[in-house]
Amino acid sequence: MAFQFKGRTIDRVGVVGSGQIGPDIALHFAKTLHAHAAQVVVVDIAEEALVKGKAKLFKKVDKGC
Repeated sequence: MAFQFKGRTIDRVGVVGSGQIGPDIALHFAKTLHAHAAQVVVVDIAEEALVKGKAKLFKKVDKGC
């Protein structure tokens, strides 16, 4: 079941950048689109940023945010 918006089907959302706010945006989309089984993908040019962003994301999820 994908999300419908203005006549378009959304089954995947991409977030560019995993720095300061990217993980927060990804978490927001994941929470909002979870019921629609939409996938959230985060990309960054720096592997280190992805690792730090993933850690930040999981820390927030563990806290229940």
